[in-house]
Formats: sequence, C-alpha cells, structure tokens
Amino acid sequence: MTPFFDARALLDRPAFWAVHLGLSLGDELDDALAALFGAGLGLIRGTYLRLTDTAGWPVFDAGGGLSVVYRNEEVDYLLSTGGGGTITLGVAEGVPDGPGLSWPELQAVATQQPDELTRARTLLLLAPLLGDSSLLITEQAHLPGHSSSAEPAGLSDRPGPVGLTSRAVLARALRCVGVAGDVTTVAGRLVAAQPARWRDEAGVRVCDHAGSTRNPHSARALTSDDLRTVSTLLSPPA
Repeated sequence: MTPFFDARALLDRPAFWAVHLGLSLGDELDDALAALFGAGLGLIRGTYLRLTDTAGWPVFDAGGGLSVVYRNEEVDYLLSTGGGGTITLGVAEGVPDGPGLSWPELQAVATQQPDELTRARTLLLLAPLLGDSSLLITEQAHLPGHSSSAEPAGLSDRPGPVGLTSRAVLARALRCVGVAGDVTTVAGRLVAAQPARWRDEAGVRVCDHAGSTRNPHSARALTSDDLRTVSTLLSPPA
C-alpha cells in the first residue's frame, strides 16, 4: 500500500504553486507556465515529479477539515466529517471535474487560519475547487466606466462576492506564498475557471455545474446526506 506523508515542506517552494495551480487550469509544464509564475522550469518539473512519485502520496492540510492528497496523477480534495470519515469534494487529473466550493465558503475556511501565510496557503490549495458565477457577473461593475470598491487590506478581510475583490485577494495570496510572476492573471483565471451558480435547496447549499459533486443532478453527485453534511460543515458564519 502506498504510504501517505505530510508534504507541508513543499509549500515553501514557489514552483509548487506553478504545478498545483497550473495543472488545475489546464496548462502544460512548459516555458509559458514558468514565465507566468516566475519560476524555473527545471524546478517546476522537479516538483511535479516529487508530487507524483509512486513511492508516497503527499498530503496537504488546507485547514477547516479540508485536505489535498496527491495520488500520483490524481488529486483528491477531501473534507473530514470527524471520527475518521471523509467526503470527497472533488477529484482532478489536471483540471478538476467540477467545483466544490463557493467563494464565501473558501473565504470562510481561509479566515479561520491563524496568520496571513496560512490563510494564503489555504486559499491557493483549495482554489482549484472554486467555482462561483457571481464573481464573474459582478466583476462587470468594476470595469472602466463603472464604480469600484476598494481592494481588501489583507487576507483577514471578508469581502463580499465581487469578482475584482476576489481576484485581489487571490493575487495577494500568490504574492504572499512567493509567486513572482503575473499574479493578477493567475488570480483572474482561477476566478473564471469553473463558473457555477449556487443556491439553497431545503437548507442545503448546492450548485449547477454538471461536473460538481455538489450538484444533486450530476452523475458525480454526493448522496443527499453527504450534501447536507458538506453544506453544514462549510457554511460561512453568519
């Protein structure tokens, strides 16, 4: 059986974020990705080999009961339900099958973390699961000729679902973890990658993305009990 191991040391490598986020966006591990993230291509490919090494599966604690597990070419996004149980929110072999988190949920998990670096890592570890159409819709209000709101002062802030603000938060997180490239472009692509509309159905938060485990009509849908559990555990504080 392949052993799991705590891979938090890899989070100190800017090249890790190029691999983790670049693959989730469908990018190749090439010169274009290296330029986008401002990291050496050799370091990026070396980090990829470490993440996909068959000798052990890296596990990253993302906070809030969420974890990210690399199983060779597959990445699993898991939510602990307590007592050793887990629910799989999403699976990716490169690009995730579908989103598993709305922006308010992702922000809520991040703001629970004790310091800015940990908050940044939480946001970016889980960013491939983000899918929220409200970010794209309201972003139009921040284009030239429209009024705009101020950018957040830091990752401890809890801005509303405004596209430009979410990009600013993610861009700040990328800088915080050491990404030296075009953080605004990366952040914008993360926000736009998997648009999904979220709604409440009988007190359960669900979405409409065809590939999401949190779409009750999806072929990958969680059971009704698991959907309710996930919604309860991830519900942002009032």
